[in-house]
Amino acid sequence: GNTPEVVQPERLRHELACLPTNAEIYGDSVVLEDSHSNLGYWQSENDHVVWTADVPEATEYVVFLEWACDDAVAGNTCAIEVGDQRVTVQVEGTGDWNQYRREVVGRVKLDAGRHRIGIRAVGRINGFLFDFKSLTLRPTSS
Repeated sequence: GNTPEVVQPERLRHELACLPTNAEIYGDSVVLEDSHSNLGYWQSENDHVVWTADVPEATEYVVFLEWACDDAVAGNTCAIEVGDQRVTVQVEGTGDWNQYRREVVGRVKLDAGRHRIGIRAVGRINGFLFDFKSLTLRPTSS
């Protein structure tokens, strides 16, 4: 249900929208769920997702993560990796698997060119990592 493609800045705000539908999805258990267009059942340590993004000029970005996580399994950690930069996030509960939250989780600086952006669990996963909905990189100048 997804088609990996190079993520290009959108025209209005120049954001990079990293979605399940345009990602490379790897691992033993993570799946694209049609009901919310999210990645769910993220429970294996080798589950991860990667995007290729084109950045037209050197830019600093604010990183937004959108996810759902049942409170019973909250507390796992994920890493958002962009080149040699890493943003580590402890996954908070959102109530249940149908309630999504979108928050700023960090900042990254990217030079002009093509970059690989990935998300993976850090350490063992208790239950499930989260239901992943989106990762958005918004230029700080927007």
